Amino acid sequence: MKKENKSVIELKDIWKTYYLGDNTIDVLKGISFSVPKGEFVAIVGKSGSGKTTLVNQVGCLDSPSSGQIILDGEDVSELSESALAKVRGKKIGYVFQKFNLIKTLSAQENVELPMIFQAISKEERSQKAKQLLETFDMGERLLNKPSELSGGQQQRVAIARALANEPEILLADEPTGNLDSKTGIVVMRYLQELHAQGKTIILVTHDDKLSKCAQRIITLIDGKIISDEKNSKILKI
Repeated sequence: MKKENKSVIELKDIWKTYYLGDNTIDVLKGISFSVPKGEFVAIVGKSGSGKTTLVNQVGCLDSPSSGQIILDGEDVSELSESALAKVRGKKIGYVFQKFNLIKTLSAQENVELPMIFQAISKEERSQKAKQLLETFDMGERLLNKPSELSGGQQQRVAIARALANEPEILLADEPTGNLDSKTGIVVMRYLQELHAQGKTIILVTHDDKLSKCAQRIITLIDGKIISDEKNSKILKI
């Protein structure tokens, strides 16, 4: 019998409620799913579906109103902000639509930054940052600041930064949203290559074509999962 892959993250009956005066707004309504190690999952949903709120839960950037989030075997649902920050710094790498690079730092310094918070030595983080940037064809841009890089180059730096602490999960939130279609294809190709190397990837997108790059597609509407299906025709970019 084939052994089932261990889940790196599991959401159990997640609710997220906001209170505005006398009004109660349930943005997430009983979300449950798990992601096995090494899987490539796409979470899709239109504006207002609760997708951004779900991203914050999956990325441990916010705590649920109720329910459990199990990250690499640990219940992180009720951790303090400082404890949660430490866990996510080790376990999750983030790639954002707007890159979120520090403008005053070079490409190499941006990649080194997450490692500083994990108390990695200067020599080790310098060496690792250089290796990562070379992997993404940015070896000649180590000293360039974000303003000196194209959008595609900035996103490659962001991916390298996301991988700096060797996280269990790479969470890519609309990673091609600020890129032209040609550059977006390059970024998606890198994500597929990382998945082929065994990295667990959660892609959040409103683009149906990009979602077809994943092995599995979870569709969100009005704060609920309406479908969670295996993708039998994976789009190779």
